[in-house]
Formats: sequence, C-alpha cells, structure tokens
Amino acid sequence: MQVLILNKRGDDLAIIWEPNDPNETNRTFTYKELHAEVCKFSNVLKNKGIEKGDRVCIYMPMVPELAIAVLACARIGAVHSVVFAGFSAVALSTRINDAECKMLLTSDGVFRGNKAVDFKTIVDEALETCPTIEASIVLNRVNGDVNMKAGRDVWWHDEIAKVDATCPAEVMDAEDMLFILYTSGSTGKPKGMVHSCAGYMVHTAYSFKNVFQYTHGDVYFCTADIGWITGHSYIVYGPLAAGATTLMFEGVPSYPDYSRFWQIVEKYKVNQFYTAPTAIRALAARFYSREPKVSNTNQLFIVAVSISHISVFLCGFSVKIATKLPRIPVPPIIGSMAIFEINSVSLIPFPKALDSCLSLFPKP
Repeated sequence: MQVLILNKRGDDLAIIWEPNDPNETNRTFTYKELHAEVCKFSNVLKNKGIEKGDRVCIYMPMVPELAIAVLACARIGAVHSVVFAGFSAVALSTRINDAECKMLLTSDGVFRGNKAVDFKTIVDEALETCPTIEASIVLNRVNGDVNMKAGRDVWWHDEIAKVDATCPAEVMDAEDMLFILYTSGSTGKPKGMVHSCAGYMVHTAYSFKNVFQYTHGDVYFCTADIGWITGHSYIVYGPLAAGATTLMFEGVPSYPDYSRFWQIVEKYKVNQFYTAPTAIRALAARFYSREPKVSNTNQLFIVAVSISHISVFLCGFSVKIATKLPRIPVPPIIGSMAIFEINSVSLIPFPKALDSCLSLFPKP
C-alpha cells in the first residue's frame, strides 16, 4: 500500500491543515512529505525506547503533528491511545493508567478562538499519578511558558533534529493491536475499545471511498477531532489509505464568525464535507441571523453524523444550509450509526429521503 501510494500519488496533497486563526499560514503535506515526516517521528519514538506493542498516549490539538504521531506509532507497531484534548487531568491520567502507556505525546497548548489554552499544566498534573510514563515529548504550538521536567520532558523539535527520514515499517499480523480509543466515560468508567491492524484499515479505506464517492483530485473535509473515532477513521486512516486529500481544521466553527466552515469550503474548493450534529446545532442558533459569507461552494457533499439516527431537525437544517449556499442541486446527506464500536459508517440513507425531511422542517 505504501509503495503504491507513493509511486502513484507521491506528489499529490495528502494533508491540508487550516489553523485556528484564518490569518495564520496554512500547512500542506504531499504524500512524499508526509511519509518523510512519519519516518522521522518513528525514529524519534524508537530513540526514546518505544518498541512494537508499547502503548503511547497522545494528547494533542488538531495540528499535523497529531496525524504524524498516530501514523508513526502504526509504522513501528506501537499502540496509540489518543485522548481528546478537551479532557481534564483526571480523565487523561485515568486513560494513561488503564492502557499502561509508556510515553505521552503532547503540546504546550492550543489556540481556541481568540485565546491560547494551556495544555502543559494539565499534563503535569495528570502525570503525577501515572507511574508507567517514562518520557513525554512536547510540541511547541503556542510558545507558552511551560515547566519541562528534567529526565522526562523533551521538545518535539529538538528530537526531530536528531533523526533522518529512513524507517522501515514494522511487519504486523492482521490481528495485531493498532490502537486503543476510550469511550467518553459519561455513563461510567471509560472503556478502551481495541481495533486491530488489517480489518480496521481495510474497512475504513473501503467505506471512505464508497460512502463519500471520493475521486482523485477531490478535497475532503471532516470537521471531527482525531480524539474521537470519526477523526481516526475519516481524517487519518480512511482518506490516507485511499490516497485522498484530507483537510484538518484546528479551530471551532464560530471563530472568527459562524461562517468559518463555509469559508474553508470555499477556500479549498472542498468536494466532500463531513460534520456532526453537535456542529450543526451550534450553527443552527446563529444561521438565520447571518448569511454565509461565501460565493462558491463547489460540489459540496454535506454529511450529518449521529450515534443512532439523523433527526428530522438536523436533516432539515442541513438541507436549509445547502439551499442557502450557492450549490445546486442540494447535496445528499449521510448518517452513521454505531461508529465507535465498528469504526465506520454503517447506515447510508438514500438522498431522495431528503424530500420528506425538508417538508417537515419549519420555515424561519
């Protein structure tokens, strides 16, 4: 798979990263560039003693280094456990201890809207009760004034400077563990869901290509966070295994205003747009008070994600968004069910079902 994609798509864009601040310069990686960065960080992990089967916790913002870290773990056979970057120190330590992680990958902070949020203080508090952690690699994202514990904490950029871009991939069995991802814990103790190498990657690549009808040259945008299964499957593994161009967004849909998603869609000429009910609800509160500030949304493919079903409200509101944006005809809407347990979309309604949804949605 690696040789095939590098030979056929090596110069194609693999990742487009849109920062929180629209005035900050974006970052892009071709497949060759991404491969080189993954190999470099794979060597960083190996230099710090990480081997096949070791568990690595990742607590990072939505930056390219998060995707690179995930792929580097997979490359050397380490088991990654990504923890959503909005969780508390207690939530982080609980997951680290349960997985018995050997290393933590994090950053000094993250930009959220118009402010920088400190990560390192949360991490330091969590690691006070995590005896299995031997090392922590810290990415400098916000230039924060942080405490670096001697013998444990090292800077990402310092470690990258010590390695080259050659790292053969570890040979893995189909049923070898790829990652652990924990439930939110809202209904009890967080449960670690385990996904293995072959079945997970094959199914995410297959479902991505078929559900989103991706064709070479399209730009695909999933608004999820990699801290959740949707981000694992439909920002990182599925799109990249299929040789697609996947767009990562660091920020929130309301900054600097509620047109941000549509501005990104227009800026990068997005063809497939995959979002969630939570994002749609956030937009719904402000939608009718302000027209979307865009003029061209290309072939937008709106997707609403739900744990069990797409409600009439969300389905109808998504259609209202589509009809107000300059994109005709209205794109289809797709729902997903039980995505956490089976890792990918399992329910796909036919686009003609939109007619009944639209008729039930009240006018503003």
